[in-house]
Amino acid sequence: MFGIGHLLRKIQNRQSSEVFVSDIVRLVLKEEFNRDILLDDIKIKGSVVTILNIGQTMKSEIFIRKQLLLKKINEKQQVLLVIDLK
Repeated sequence: MFGIGHLLRKIQNRQSSEVFVSDIVRLVLKEEFNRDILLDDIKIKGSVVTILNIGQTMKSEIFIRKQLLLKKINEKQQVLLVIDLK
């Protein structure tokens, strides 16, 4: 049986990997759109990245360039395979 320390390490590793991937997503969006997005506005659930608190124009631009953005995000990190941006 695993101890509480093992469980806490699993949670900490998962959270740190989500922060790392969120930071990569933020950097790619800043490179493409010259607009900074807060880390708190980037949510990851499974392999889907959701970006909150952005305008309709930015949402449309992300939708248009989705495949290019996904490719750049996945090239810059190997932690999580991102399959969708919303």
